[in-house]
Amino acid sequence: MAARILSKVFTVVVTQEELEPGDHVYTYRWYGLYTHHGIYVGEGTMIHFTRIGVDMTCLDCFQREGEKLRSLHSYAYGRSLLRFMFTRWGTCTTLPDLKSPQEVANKARELHERGGFGEYDLFNNNCEHFATFCRTGVRESTQTAWFCACEQKIKKVKAWALKHLRELSSSDPKIRGDSGIESKSPIAEQA
Repeated sequence: MAARILSKVFTVVVTQEELEPGDHVYTYRWYGLYTHHGIYVGEGTMIHFTRIGVDMTCLDCFQREGEKLRSLHSYAYGRSLLRFMFTRWGTCTTLPDLKSPQEVANKARELHERGGFGEYDLFNNNCEHFATFCRTGVRESTQTAWFCACEQKIKKVKAWALKHLRELSSSDPKIRGDSGIESKSPIAEQA
């Protein structure tokens, strides 16, 4: 019973009958390892972003993973930071929901017709970025944010380390190879 209450607090399962144009929904994929996002635009149709681009598909096709038809969940906007921190990544955001449902559906259709949301990138431009952008005007993916933050930190640490190694090598004669001892190379003696 506690699990059922928690699942209702943190994620909302929706049926096709409950969907309205402009809804940002997601399904769990690959045994719940990640979530796949899209915008419902009405009449049983979803627009989502995949490796092949912005795609319009039937709702059943969006939900299908192999032979299984996955449940749909409603993506939550405007979560408090505390509630966001205790919710599974890829299911909600702290961003406010400012656009009307019609504006959201129109933005998804526009991006589909224009054929563009940029090149798909798992960490920096994926289906959650697409759906969140349609809803808020901001590209955000909470399920990949941690990985991107780590990547940025690694780049900064690497740049810092290289900078200090260069400074060290330019000021330390042992690293530079200036030991102060005259080297007698057999090649130099032959000349």
